[in-house]
This record gives sequence, structure tokens and C-alpha cells, in this order.
Amino acid sequence: APTVELPIERGLAGPSMLADTIVRRWQDHQPLTRLEDIYRREQLELAKSTICTWHEQLADLARPLVDAMFDDAYREPYLCVDATGVLVLAKEKCRNAHFWVLVAPEKHVLYRYSRKHDGLAVDKLLKGYTGYLVADAHSVYEHLYTSGDVIEVGCWAHCRRYFFKALDSDPDRAKVA
Repeated sequence: APTVELPIERGLAGPSMLADTIVRRWQDHQPLTRLEDIYRREQLELAKSTICTWHEQLADLARPLVDAMFDDAYREPYLCVDATGVLVLAKEKCRNAHFWVLVAPEKHVLYRYSRKHDGLAVDKLLKGYTGYLVADAHSVYEHLYTSGDVIEVGCWAHCRRYFFKALDSDPDRAKVA
């Protein structure tokens, strides 16, 4: 296993402090600027850059576990995948990027980030996977199905939403669906 040095700065970053910053940022969705303000009110001067550095270092520590979770997911007979577009700050203007969610039902919910929503991002996310893939009908997945190693399973949620939209214009037929 790789050796990773725990982030310690002036004795502040013990396990409890690191856990607190992680929970507040990632579970409670507190931005770094807000965390900086919260800690300052608690008489702890802690720069957002320090918290960010700690989290980068902790990501390196967690990476082998996350990689093992992906490897385990790839052994499942079926996976579910979807992507969500997000705006990312850039120097000149915001740009589009994507977060991918990969679900191995009852086992793992995993995420990846990519700058583009394309076949290369899908290949990186699903490298080496064979089995059934529950996904929307987006063209970024099409190349996976040509060899027969990955079998397309349509996502009913994407179909279902159109029947909900139709409730206003044709409620009788929409309710049947």
C-alpha cells in the first residue's frame, strides 16, 4: 500500500479536525469560504486554502479504497450510470463539465468528474466493464454496445418523465402509462 503523509499543520489537523472539515464540506455542503468564517467565529483562524490542501491530501489517502470500490463494481452483472452537467469556474468565463454517477445497486454509489461529456469520458468511467448497463439513450454510450460485451438496458426514468409532462395535455392516456 502506498504511504501517504497525513496533513498536519501546526498541530491542528488531528483525525477529529480532519473529519469535521470533511463532514461540514461534503456532507453538509458548506463551501470553503463559509467554513473559514465558521471556524473564525470559533476562534480558530483556518484559511480555506489550508482546508482545501488537507482534503487534497486525504483524497490521496482514500484513493486506494475508492479504486477498490470501482473494481468491485465492475464485477457486478449490471451497473447504472448517468451524467449531470455543471458549470465550472474558469479564468475567462464559466465552462461546462460533467459529474458521472455509477451505481452498483446495494453496493456502491461512485462519482467521477470529466471536462467533456463524450465517449472518451465513458470509456474512462467504464474501463474494462462487461455486463448490463442501465443508462439513458445518449449517443456517448453507443460504442459500448457494438461488441456485445456491454448490453444496453434503457432507463425507464427518462421515458417516464414524458408521461408526467403529458398529464397536462392528455391526462387520460398519460395516467395509463
